[in-house]
Amino acid sequence: MGLETILERNPIIKAAGKINNPFNRDATTKYIITLLDLIEITRGKDVKEEIVGNIIDNHVPSVKNKNEFLNYINNEHNWIDGILNTLFFEYSKECLQIEDIYRFVGRTTVSPKFLHITVGELFGIEFIYEQVAKLNPNFNSVIDLEFVSDKSSIGHTVIRKKVLEHYKKRLKAIFGEELYKDVIRNEDLITIGVLEGVPKAIDPNNDFAKLVNEPYCESREDDYCEYNIEWTPKPYIDLSKVSIRSPKSIVNVGYNAARGVGKAITAGIIYKLPQVKNLIDRILQMEVVIQKSTEEIRRESEARLQAQRLAAVKETELKLEKIFSGGFAHELRNVLFYGSVEVDDLSKLDLPNLGTLDTKIGELGKAIFDLEQYGVPNNIIYQTILPLIQQIDGISKGLGATIKKYSESTPIIKNSIGRGLVLAQQFLEYSKMQEIKRGDKPVDIYGVAEKIGQKYEKAFIESGITYSIVAPQDKELTITGDYMQLEQILENPIRNAKDALEGKNGKINVSLSKVEKDGVPYLRAVIEDNGMGISEENLKKIFDPFFSTKGSKGTGLGLNFVKKLVEAYRGNISVESKVGIGTTMYIDLPVST
Repeated sequence: MGLETILERNPIIKAAGKINNPFNRDATTKYIITLLDLIEITRGKDVKEEIVGNIIDNHVPSVKNKNEFLNYINNEHNWIDGILNTLFFEYSKECLQIEDIYRFVGRTTVSPKFLHITVGELFGIEFIYEQVAKLNPNFNSVIDLEFVSDKSSIGHTVIRKKVLEHYKKRLKAIFGEELYKDVIRNEDLITIGVLEGVPKAIDPNNDFAKLVNEPYCESREDDYCEYNIEWTPKPYIDLSKVSIRSPKSIVNVGYNAARGVGKAITAGIIYKLPQVKNLIDRILQMEVVIQKSTEEIRRESEARLQAQRLAAVKETELKLEKIFSGGFAHELRNVLFYGSVEVDDLSKLDLPNLGTLDTKIGELGKAIFDLEQYGVPNNIIYQTILPLIQQIDGISKGLGATIKKYSESTPIIKNSIGRGLVLAQQFLEYSKMQEIKRGDKPVDIYGVAEKIGQKYEKAFIESGITYSIVAPQDKELTITGDYMQLEQILENPIRNAKDALEGKNGKINVSLSKVEKDGVPYLRAVIEDNGMGISEENLKKIFDPFFSTKGSKGTGLGLNFVKKLVEAYRGNISVESKVGIGTTMYIDLPVST
């Protein structure tokens, strides 16, 4: 049976735990009898006994004799705990693989053997629904059923169900708030199944009733459930038209009453015949198969529709991504390029020497004061010429401050524009990812790793980083592809490792090897550093576009770009990291296309 698997995947079974008193007067065993019959018919007697044994061992250890327990629950007039009833349903659901088992069993529970049902046929289906509500206390003490006469009519029945408060509290204590809603909903489904099955129990030619509306529901935290059931009316005797003055009508009632009683007695006898029992068992077996097949078809259809929806969404996302990334990046690059040219042009201007300008202004002021000896009146010098000289001096100082600020800002502006150009270029490359095709030329991966080491050799030395490559002795690590693409795949993680080791004498180790997966040869690159590591929270987002831990130094596109390249090669990439210990990147690429 695989009990551990059932317990692991079924939260209701896991939460139920031990039941102190399995014989609480919550519900009769009628549903359990149906469930065990279904298991024996479809899976065999051994499986049925195994299920019962598992339930005893794991949930009702107070039961010491399995056979006595089986005899007890096989009597539909005996009572059991409501949680135990739920457990039998859940184990049966897992065993039979019928998701809608509560409703399914509810439909099969109302039997033509019940005298009230067969006699009630005289007075119509509406009368029978009223009797079902009245008879409910004989089968269940934790649920109240009410036939709502003022809302019911021929062909339409309204039934209200309410779980008693003391039982609700017990369910919440055992299952918790969330699972409690599922358990309550399952109780709803049993009741719905019973109400839907009433017309069929009267006459197999009748259709099942239909639940057309459920405006109130306890699993939605309403005070009660209200079921609006529709069914097809059949001819029946209207008691209001029966008169003691009409012998014919009295005879008709008597005949139909006798017929109903006879039908009930006959049904009881016929149901006990071995041939009929076998036939009913086979019909039930077919119903189980049909129910399972229907659910499988529904699940497959839902999965197929979901896959189609996801494919359509993905296609739309890729189109929008390409339009946005490509167009935006192109315009951004143009603006930044021309901005860069303007800054470069400004930086080449031959700016005046402001020290010389200040000197000349001083000399001009001295010369003006010398004008007195040439007979120029003082009022002309002080009221006209001197204010002009003072204004020129102010302009000179303002110009000096501006030039100084510009000189200090120009490198910052150029650096920002340069970073913008790099980002725009990465945008453009990102937008073209859908068009990337794997190259068809042999590429020496060891040579690629070696070249990357040479490229960053100066930076490694300045930061005190040791860069090493570990490879097989023959260094035969050739892969079919495009050199530039493979260089990007290796370089970005190596550069990230370098950045993580800045200010720390660290190590970057690149291990290259050949591995096989399902008979297919792969080349594996493992890039390891002993840097600061990545937190668990950030590790989940490491391949997300625009996610970066480098602040203004990173664009957040690098590893996402690498991941897309690896996927284009039908390879895979993963990362492991521990804060304070370091990070390891694993890249597997098929050796050939």
